[in-house]
Amino acid sequence: MVSRWSILTIILLFGFASFACSKGGQPAGQTSPALIVASTPPFKTREPETYQAVRSITFAPTNEGQSSSAAITIVKDGDRRREEDKSNGKTVVYLDLPAGSFVLLPEEKIYAEIVGPSTSSATAEGFEEGYVHTAPIQSTYENLGTESLNGTTTTKYKVTVNSANNGNVTQSETLIWIDDGLGMPIKSVTRSASGTRNMELSQVKLSIDKSLLEIPKGFQKVEMQVLQQRIR
Repeated sequence: MVSRWSILTIILLFGFASFACSKGGQPAGQTSPALIVASTPPFKTREPETYQAVRSITFAPTNEGQSSSAAITIVKDGDRRREEDKSNGKTVVYLDLPAGSFVLLPEEKIYAEIVGPSTSSATAEGFEEGYVHTAPIQSTYENLGTESLNGTTTTKYKVTVNSANNGNVTQSETLIWIDDGLGMPIKSVTRSASGTRNMELSQVKLSIDKSLLEIPKGFQKVEMQVLQQRIR
């Protein structure tokens, strides 16, 4: 199982310009959609320095394939990060610490160090989602205005992506809700030819239990191969 450690820093290209255009000539309290064509989003995707949350992800394929879902508990404090989910019914914890990266099986009180290139998609800065692109593509970002999501004020965007792969052009569309207070995405819905992917953050807190970002006392260190066999 590959960790879903996240998040890529995004420079706010065109942010102030699009904000100014959206305000021009509008009645109070209303925002007109702003359309931007760029390779980077005009919204923030940086995580808070310290927080914890549950990230729920579901995927429903277009064909007759099986749907999948996952709930990942995230704890972050500066350069320390924890992600916890389940594999084959077992709780698996990923710890990214200054001393290294580790995988833990809490029920068996064992852990292993990740040696060599990390298999995670983590960076120190932000979410790596479908609207952050490095391939030669064209993305359109449309500001759909503000929307209340579970009592939280968000800015909603529609992101349309046209990507070229071996001469074939494919398109996907993502609706994304940015929590203006946190400055990060808390929900996204992506529709593409392969299916529909939903992501949502819940139980967001800006205070954490720092002991969750340590290897507990009494855990035995084992080789990665031994830990992987215990997961299967």
